[in-house]
Amino acid sequence: LPNPDEPPVTIRKNFAETAFFLPNVYADANGYYNISFEIPEAVTTWNWKMLAATKDLRFAYTQRLITTQLPMMVQPNMPRYLFQGDEISLQTRISNLDALHLSGNSECIIEDAVTGDNMNALLVKNKQPFSVDAKSNSSIAYQLKIPEGLLNPLKIKITARAGSFADGEEYIIPVLSKRVLVTQSIPFVYSNKKDSSIAVPSLPKDAFMYGIGININPQPQAALINALPSLAFYPYNCAEQTFNKLLAHSIAVKLLRRDSVAQQTLQYYKTKTREAYSNSKPGELSEETMPWLQLNHATALQQEQLLKLFDTLRSMSMIDQYRNELMALQNADGGISWFKGGKSNPYISNYLLAGFGMLKQDSLPLFYNTHDNLPLLPPLVKYSDRLFTANHFVGEQALFYLYARNFWLKDYPLAEHAKTKADSLLTTLWAKSGGFSLEKQALLIVTSMQHKSGSFYNVALKQLESIRQLAVNDDINGIRWKDISNSDDFENNHEETIALLATSFDKTGYSKNVVDGIIKWLLQAKAQHSWSNTKATAAVVNLLHKNGQPATGMPATLQAVAGDSAITVTNNLLQGQLSAFKRMHNFPVTVTLKNSGNEMATGALNFYYFSAEAPASVLPGMVKIWRHYFKLNKQGSWEPVNESTVFSITDKMKTVITINTPRQLKYVFIDEKRPACSEPLDAMSGYDYGSGFSYYRSVRDAGYQFFAEQIPSGISTIEYETNISKEGSFSSGTVSLQCMYQPQVNAYGGGRVIRSK
Repeated sequence: LPNPDEPPVTIRKNFAETAFFLPNVYADANGYYNISFEIPEAVTTWNWKMLAATKDLRFAYTQRLITTQLPMMVQPNMPRYLFQGDEISLQTRISNLDALHLSGNSECIIEDAVTGDNMNALLVKNKQPFSVDAKSNSSIAYQLKIPEGLLNPLKIKITARAGSFADGEEYIIPVLSKRVLVTQSIPFVYSNKKDSSIAVPSLPKDAFMYGIGININPQPQAALINALPSLAFYPYNCAEQTFNKLLAHSIAVKLLRRDSVAQQTLQYYKTKTREAYSNSKPGELSEETMPWLQLNHATALQQEQLLKLFDTLRSMSMIDQYRNELMALQNADGGISWFKGGKSNPYISNYLLAGFGMLKQDSLPLFYNTHDNLPLLPPLVKYSDRLFTANHFVGEQALFYLYARNFWLKDYPLAEHAKTKADSLLTTLWAKSGGFSLEKQALLIVTSMQHKSGSFYNVALKQLESIRQLAVNDDINGIRWKDISNSDDFENNHEETIALLATSFDKTGYSKNVVDGIIKWLLQAKAQHSWSNTKATAAVVNLLHKNGQPATGMPATLQAVAGDSAITVTNNLLQGQLSAFKRMHNFPVTVTLKNSGNEMATGALNFYYFSAEAPASVLPGMVKIWRHYFKLNKQGSWEPVNESTVFSITDKMKTVITINTPRQLKYVFIDEKRPACSEPLDAMSGYDYGSGFSYYRSVRDAGYQFFAEQIPSGISTIEYETNISKEGSFSSGTVSLQCMYQPQVNAYGGGRVIRSK
């Protein structure tokens, strides 16, 4: 406890860069107005702007600069995050605006932000005296070392007391892992009451075990609802993902108006008392860079997101926002870029053309009014038509154009020469269809069946029957095909192909059992609530939306017993907990599954661990990624960083990311972590250019994210520069590469230590 004579410390925590308020303005007896509001607690200068108006439309405007500060202030130079094993000197400035000299004591208090445990032992010492002259500043430093095994964020408070003055600041500092979080999932089908044992999979020698989780698949009629948040709240904002966010919100609005399950879900979540999700995610970076912290709160997060989705006013507002964002991605030629500022992308443009066509076809909210609320359509249609007639589309690209274009033939008819070209193309493709992959056959079938009559329709029916006869069908797993491979196509995957086939079967006179069997397989093929990528999830969501699933019986309840620990899940339609997690430092030899009822249940047992050995890519020859670091010397040239290199504050560092791939990659996402001692020289996001390709650069608190529409075969590089701003020893973390629409094509690169003083 502080000395009774010492002033209490008010800890400042709100360091936001903007202040919003709606004050009640009243005049006092002298006609003066007092405006009271809370302002963020950072030491800075604010630009105050005020506009006043009278009833008779007289206006007055004033602008002032307001400085927020205290007579004595503590100003730590805190990092945005730290990595396991980092050592940092927490430099803290103490400013004295008073006219007298101040002497006092400073203290640093560290807690585990999740458990609340005292972590002061991480400091060399946690108390220091200080002395600061009048109208001057002084500095102190606390030496902090992060343990290798720490995975929770830290709450760091630094306070100072001197005479009648006291101040303090508090920060939540995420602690990031230097290794990769790996999930090994073992699917299961439970159809009786007997206990079942599942052996723990073999793990790498360096595996740092984190915990065991279990998830149970929702009942079919709830699968659609549970899949929507994974689309609606996806963290990235390319054109495809922005459109699918719009799709998810549109379906949510329609479901809430017409679907009893959605209505019951909303009412239940509104009345259910649950742990506030905000308490489970300390630190701004938690969800994005520390996904392991979310494992205990997956159900709460899902409920929070569904509540937002089923808020009709909010969802309609988000539909408008995403529509405007998509319009901002349209270039002067009518095409849509993958990210803002890029060139028009033919595939993405046709994907959106087809997507908006499905929205219209399914009477989703975006098209409740007229086409006037989507002015991007006419130029988008012209853009795609122009590329088609100019022979820009070849092979499957041309086929995908016809598929997308068929949604709009009534609104924007094809010119006669384009119609002739389309018929000729379909004739040629059908003549060669015997050698097509199942993916290409599916697209050809659904495109031909859009005509609903004529020779193309009939030949599509025959081919569809041939495909049906090749299907594998069983009561547990549903209907699927063995002849599907993802490795040759970076734009689509097998889940989208299966959804296309289901759409084709649904448009014919086939038994509904065929479509239901396909849906059963798709529901079993997903991971948690989503499928392998956003495009696949959107394709299945569209299919589920068109084919409402009936109730299938009583809910199932499963328990996973691992040693002395047990976790339970249930797929009860409203009150179910579909996933559960238990933190474990050691895995048992086996995990026992117990079923409390007679209902069949499917799901997966998940083993979470950290390892430097990431899952191998499926791409033959492998994709490789690594980094080199360079220091700008006094002569203005870049010298390689080695074990003896030590940076100084304000030094410049260049990072060169190298990608080596045996074949061209498409729609690539690179997640790059930077050392906590560095800050980006250019904090603006936007398009940039590497060696032979362009990419969108997104600057994040913990590093960079790069999105490339294509990376050529061979060796390519991406470069960026940072400033050194902290003292200590810092890990650079990992760098990872993944093809967004074929996520099994991936690569990981390790880090190194960067030293500064």
